[in-house]
Amino acid sequence: MSMPFTFYSKSEYYDNLVGKISATKKGGRIALATMSFNPSKPEVQRILQALNAAAERGVKVTFIVDAYLFLIQEGAVPGPLLFNRRLPTRLPKTFRQRLQALQDLENHGGQYVIVNWPA
Repeated sequence: MSMPFTFYSKSEYYDNLVGKISATKKGGRIALATMSFNPSKPEVQRILQALNAAAERGVKVTFIVDAYLFLIQEGAVPGPLLFNRRLPTRLPKTFRQRLQALQDLENHGGQYVIVNWPA
C-alpha cells in the first residue's frame, strides 16, 4: 500500500499552511507546534497574523512552542532560560519579540504553551 505524499517548496508550504489556517471556521480547532520561530520573518508574520485572525473569529487556536526559543538566540548567544527556570521581567530584544508574538495571540483569543522548560 502506498502512502500519498505532497512535496512543497518553502513558499508553497507557508502558503498552504496560511490557507488551511484561514479556511478554519468558527468552532474549529488549530494546533500548531514548532521548536523555533522568528516573528520578524515575513513568512512567520503571515502565519501569526492568520492564527490571530482565526482566534478572533472563534477558532480554538493553540500554538505550542519549545522553550528552546528562549535558550539560544541566533548566533549562539545564551538566552534567558539557559541559566534560569523562568523568564525574567526584562527580556533582550529578540526574546521579547518572541514572547510578544505569543502574547499577541493570547490577546486575540488564542492560547500558547511553552513546553520543555529546563529542569
